[in-house]
Amino acid sequence: MPYINIKVTDEKVTNEQKKQLIAGATQLLVDVLNKSPEFTHVVIDEVPIDNWGVKASQYSELLNQKNQTAIITGASTRIGRAIAKYFLEKGMNLVLNSSNSSRLLESYEALGPPSLPFKFPEILQSLAPEKNWLKLP
Repeated sequence: MPYINIKVTDEKVTNEQKKQLIAGATQLLVDVLNKSPEFTHVVIDEVPIDNWGVKASQYSELLNQKNQTAIITGASTRIGRAIAKYFLEKGMNLVLNSSNSSRLLESYEALGPPSLPFKFPEILQSLAPEKNWLKLP
């Protein structure tokens, strides 16, 4: 009987998103471990951001600090784009990374209207040529 425990911060996780997490996690065990979905249990714990710590600080305090820079890998995926949008709304600077440059540019363009506090992306050279970086000042 597989048991999967997903812990997320309690920030606007919709019921539809939870359904997708449960279905996706279950399918992952089917695909990778050949487990039966009928016996796979998925529990999602929503942790208040005051109860989540990172870098010796409460997560809520870190989110409230402007002018910090976050590096987001996989920024061309839906979850990467959502994380980028969230951090932009908090006033953070971002460095976006993806192995797909066209989808990365789509993510950049989808992040919001030009009134958001970032300029045209500066393409940064990466040590790995297959990686593409965008810096959002």
